[in-house]
Amino acid sequence: MNGSNRTFLRPRGFGIHRHWWSILPALPERTDTPAYRALKRVWADHTMNTITVDADGQGSSRGSRGVYRTDTEDHLTVSLFESWAAMPDASWVPTLLAACGAPSEGDVRRVGWSYAFEEVKGMGIADVVVGYEDDGGLAVVVIEAKKPGAAILADKDLAPDCPYFDLPSIRPLQRKTSCFLVDHADATDVRAKVGGRAVLTWQQLVGLQIGAAIRLAVPPTVRAFVVGSLLHHAAGLGIVPDPLPYGWLAQEPAADRIHKDAVRQPREDRIQAYWKQWRHVPGAPGSGGMGA
Repeated sequence: MNGSNRTFLRPRGFGIHRHWWSILPALPERTDTPAYRALKRVWADHTMNTITVDADGQGSSRGSRGVYRTDTEDHLTVSLFESWAAMPDASWVPTLLAACGAPSEGDVRRVGWSYAFEEVKGMGIADVVVGYEDDGGLAVVVIEAKKPGAAILADKDLAPDCPYFDLPSIRPLQRKTSCFLVDHADATDVRAKVGGRAVLTWQQLVGLQIGAAIRLAVPPTVRAFVVGSLLHHAAGLGIVPDPLPYGWLAQEPAADRIHKDAVRQPREDRIQAYWKQWRHVPGAPGSGGMGA
């Protein structure tokens, strides 16, 4: 397969996606939507995305930014946060707001978000801005994302107030909150440096998304697929949700234990005719198979 047909390119040290849509588990259905326009802000930014492909189909990047590179903060932020787009309504928003130190006032009626929000040149770029409307009116949360293992705080991060609060569209709002999004290993250090500003971990973010998926009013099989998809997607980015969606997962052996610790599969497991144990029986949820 030549480079023009590949969706994923593998240079040394990190992966490169050839298409922006391959980085996301939740896609816009059309291009005339706020979701598509918000995503285009990051995937179409020629100053961050500097991907080239040679004649052999090998990908490379002239810079160290952009959503197409799997080792960047840009990629992690967009590919994980956008999973919220899989939720059918705004019922998940109060949980996220509380985790960001911004408890909602009554019901949240609508929500939207921007990536890499640069309203005024020279005033910086906000990683994620979440706007929402509840019983108290319009409010925002500004999220400053830090890649795991690279939670280096700049002067703007150490300021008492978030500098993005002075952006023209945010300044008039009475309710505005900022939050840091960091790896769990960096959270204690970041909390000590930023005073009372909220700190959310990547692991908690995915845990909140999976918690929202578990509460979806959909058939159990669809719910299990959404939960599994979110877990799989996050794990592929090196993020294990906190908490895990099912308690039994924490007891499952890791791959290196299967051989090293001699966790032997009994012959009884090998000879079971699992094809006789029906997974779907119309009209009889949970019924057994054809027999032992």
